[in-house]
Amino acid sequence: MQRELCFLGDSCFKSDPIFVACVHNSQIKFGISYKCRELYRIMFLFLACSLLPHNMSAQSAASVSGTIVDSSGALIPEASVTLRNTDTNVQQATITSSSGTYSIINVAPGNYSIEVT
Repeated sequence: MQRELCFLGDSCFKSDPIFVACVHNSQIKFGISYKCRELYRIMFLFLACSLLPHNMSAQSAASVSGTIVDSSGALIPEASVTLRNTDTNVQQATITSSSGTYSIINVAPGNYSIEVT
């Protein structure tokens, strides 16, 4: 018959021991109680989540795209499209494709005017 004698250390919660020392078959084994291991797992999970990149926030840039046509509806290839921030006067420019489409990416929030030549 095997017997186990345990000594309880400081308490994690008032009735749950943190450290447990057990004598089993003339060997002393040390460990952490089950409920305290769960607490450590929760703290580790919280720490791991707090270290994740926080790039899941609201978008800080957008894109502007469209198709340039003349008054008769014909597509305008190779037209110059300039997007200008009216608050900062920062400009971004592109040229339409052979099908008259354009796209300007990484546009910061703000008020803009667009010019096609």
